[in-house]
Amino acid sequence: MTTEKTATGAGPELPARLEETCQRFQQRRSSRPSKSCPIPQQLRAAAASCVEKFGVNRAAMALGLDSGKLKRKMTSTTRRGQKRAPAFVELLSTSRPPAAERVLELENPAGSRLRIHLKGAVLPDLSELARSFSR
Repeated sequence: MTTEKTATGAGPELPARLEETCQRFQQRRSSRPSKSCPIPQQLRAAAASCVEKFGVNRAAMALGLDSGKLKRKMTSTTRRGQKRAPAFVELLSTSRPPAAERVLELENPAGSRLRIHLKGAVLPDLSELARSFSR
């Protein structure tokens, strides 16, 4: 196994997966025609896999990449490639017509009961009424 190079010399040993990706990056650096050539998609995917497994800083140090730039690339790739689950989903029911009549019964801690008969599709602000009744 090879070791990670740090500012002071050698560091901890690299896991096999990270070492293999590091060797691929070294081969690419030695064979590329110029520094401005973009990183091939397969090598970018391997770097992304290392970031997911070992973290941005460790992967960037081992691969000889700029950690800030790598993090920005990973964030932009994640945003484009994956959809986030919505924080709130409103479910609307259109299969049944609204009930013509509803009955709401409330009981407060003192034992008093309140019964409300509602007719029609429009509901008043019942949360405030329930809060004031339960006090």
